[in-house]
Amino acid sequence: MISFFDADGRLMLVNSEWERTRGWTLKEIQEQNLDILAESYPDPKELQRARDFLTASTGEWADFKITVKDGEVIDTTWAAARLSDATCVAIGQNITERKRADENLSRLAAIVECSDTAIISQTLDGNITSWNHGAERIYGYSESEVIGQSISIIAPKDRLEEFSLFLDKIRCGERVEHFETVRQTKDGRLIDISLTISAIRNKTGQIVGASSIASDVTERKRTEEALRQSGEQLQQAQKMESVGRLAGGVAHDFNNLLTAITGYTELTLRKLNQSDPLRKNLEEVKKAAERASGLTRQLLAFSRKQVMQPKVIDLNAIISEMNRMLPRLIGEDIKIEKRLAADLGRIEADPGQIEQVIVNLVVNARDAMPQGGTLTVETSNVIMDEELVRKYVSVQPGAHILLAISDTGCGIDEETQRYIFEPFFTTKELGKGTGLGLSTVFGIVKQSKGSIWVNSEVGKGTTFCIYLPRVDAQVDAPEVKAALKKIAKGTGTVLLVEDDDLVRGIARTTLEMCGYKVLEAANGGEALLIIREHRCKIDLMLTDVIMPRMSGRTLVQEVASLCPEMKMLYMSGYTDDVIMPHGVFQEGLAFIHKPFTPEALSRKVREVLEG
Repeated sequence: MISFFDADGRLMLVNSEWERTRGWTLKEIQEQNLDILAESYPDPKELQRARDFLTASTGEWADFKITVKDGEVIDTTWAAARLSDATCVAIGQNITERKRADENLSRLAAIVECSDTAIISQTLDGNITSWNHGAERIYGYSESEVIGQSISIIAPKDRLEEFSLFLDKIRCGERVEHFETVRQTKDGRLIDISLTISAIRNKTGQIVGASSIASDVTERKRTEEALRQSGEQLQQAQKMESVGRLAGGVAHDFNNLLTAITGYTELTLRKLNQSDPLRKNLEEVKKAAERASGLTRQLLAFSRKQVMQPKVIDLNAIISEMNRMLPRLIGEDIKIEKRLAADLGRIEADPGQIEQVIVNLVVNARDAMPQGGTLTVETSNVIMDEELVRKYVSVQPGAHILLAISDTGCGIDEETQRYIFEPFFTTKELGKGTGLGLSTVFGIVKQSKGSIWVNSEVGKGTTFCIYLPRVDAQVDAPEVKAALKKIAKGTGTVLLVEDDDLVRGIARTTLEMCGYKVLEAANGGEALLIIREHRCKIDLMLTDVIMPRMSGRTLVQEVASLCPEMKMLYMSGYTDDVIMPHGVFQEGLAFIHKPFTPEALSRKVREVLEG
């Protein structure tokens, strides 16, 4: 824009660009006698600045915001010169778009600089030309440390070839998008990043460099991995729960069957002479039944449905009491090391079952070290924090006691670790194991409100870590077991209440052989009718806990109001999580668990009758 002014500031001559930009023609201005300066600068301060600028005629450029005919405000830059006392010339440009571009560039530069994302530019040779605040935050290098350096400064040794591959793609005009890889920080840490690389082109479109945008996704990757592991653990826990319910149901039915098999076998053996040729066959049947009973107990342990007798115990004391047993279990070629915390807290668990856990793990360790090695038993106080709780699905936060049993054996591969706690899964040779050892351990730990994890590497050994909740209580005094009295014939009347015909049959036969008069009832209703009929002339009621229509506990409460002197004895093949809600395990209540032998039943009945 070129314009000429007289000494009073009136417009004398303009070019077409001036008219096009300002919106007025020279004729319009002259006819309307417009003060173009006043029209352009409605702000008095800006108007005075413009008049001073023209008057000074310094020839220097100055920026002004001016208003054009349609009211739009545009950015311009001007230079003015005095041609004579009566004339001056002003030359200007519309720089609105340039100013906007500059502002956008400034904003973009500020965004780039302040971004937490690493934004880096480099030459096609791989030398760094720009490095923003985000790159400094992620990689640890300052801008002055890396400008001119090779981009490979942030690469681990095993990732160096990536840069040449990326630059080859950029030279071909390709773009690398959301590529996840690993980079190394100034302090040597390896981090996960998500990377996008684009070409930098000059005005002619030629590719002259590359720009990369990288985000630190280390935490996201850790979270995803934790979620994946948690999902797998949840699926595994759900599967184990389903298998556990199945095992518990099967074990209950087996208990009833085994009660009958064991009972009738033992009663028949009592009637046979030592020389009877059938005696050996029945003894084998009895042995098989006892083995089946053992398997049933292990299934119940796995399914967390066995009857427990928890006590507050000192785990170190349990381990110390097993000192004689452990060397006999593992042999002389295996060294035992104990690292027991002196200030170890207390746990609440069934002492016998905790011993079973230790024995099973020690035996497994022995089998993993056929050529000898070292077995380490360790205890310590630990706090399960929120990070561990997030990592392991079934872990509860808080104070725990850790029992760790380690070996230097052959180790367990990752695939096998997924199945080792499942019942009947075994890697041992046929006949060398039932596949219930670790599943029993798993069940006992879970039923004790604990968690168990295995860490193993093939060829380097295995560690089983058991976490049991710590309790703030004194250790329970050990029970003093009275010497068993010799089983003798009994007298009195026993009301037998049992819905399973097989169990009721063997129990009746056993009690009658012991000299008791037996009254039978298949359910609670029948039992109440019998009691009313005999007018409380019954010494003891032996009742199942879980029965149709009326539970054993409800029946006992009904009977207690009718015959308060009658003794009560419960029996069940169900498990403690089922029978606990029925109020059986209260202090002073007598209980016998199925399967039981005739000897055990007769002894328990005699014990209850004698008070």
